[in-house]
Amino acid sequence: MASKQKKIVSMRISESDHLKIKRIANRLGVRDSDMYRYAIKTALSKLSPLDHRDRCGRDVLPAFIESGKELANFFNLDAEKLNTIINNGNESKELNIDIHDIELIAMSALPDHFMQRKIQEMLETTSANTNIDNALCEYLYDKYLRYAKV
Repeated sequence: MASKQKKIVSMRISESDHLKIKRIANRLGVRDSDMYRYAIKTALSKLSPLDHRDRCGRDVLPAFIESGKELANFFNLDAEKLNTIINNGNESKELNIDIHDIELIAMSALPDHFMQRKIQEMLETTSANTNIDNALCEYLYDKYLRYAKV
């Protein structure tokens, strides 16, 4: 059972982020600390598949479908590092995510025009109006989660 005891932590954030938190908290009529807890809880919820060391491949992919672009960008994660995180040295090829798809997740942190051609090839379309983020999410869900043989 998880402890209900609270911990005090200290963190550094930019002045602009601090001001945004204050403005949003004020607008919502809540305390700044409530906003920080909300932001942390929201991020932890999205990343919850990564909280279990024994999960890998398809089991952790939803975290990267939901937040892969932000994770790759913020933490400067390349395909090699993502492969280590996602497939976690797993021997089961059935659960693993293909390295080419991991490269797409890593590339998603790049500006859209770099991904446009790759997504068009993947979806066999020439539409310039393809939403890169949505197309990548759909592709990964279809390939690994929706129609997966488990």
